[in-house]
Amino acid sequence: MVTHQQDGAPSHRSIHTLAILQTNVSDFIELSKLAATQPDLNPVHCLIWGAPQELINRQKFENIDHLKQDLNSCWVMISQEIITVAVGQWSK
Repeated sequence: MVTHQQDGAPSHRSIHTLAILQTNVSDFIELSKLAATQPDLNPVHCLIWGAPQELINRQKFENIDHLKQDLNSCWVMISQEIITVAVGQWSK
């Protein structure tokens, strides 16, 4: 069984999105049910997005192309070892 976790994205919190989830998804965790200090439940998100996000958040971008270029550079720096560790932390 898969449990879907809500996050804070505005499109994920909309009344319409929540209605669709309640009707069509048997098991999901709404953002309101997570403690504000609870660590991220998704190890892939934490480990794989963490490093690029930290690098990206440190700078200002001239335009969208500059942001895309830096994101692509960050992606190629993610090692297979990090991906393997992140995926290995998923519950069986």
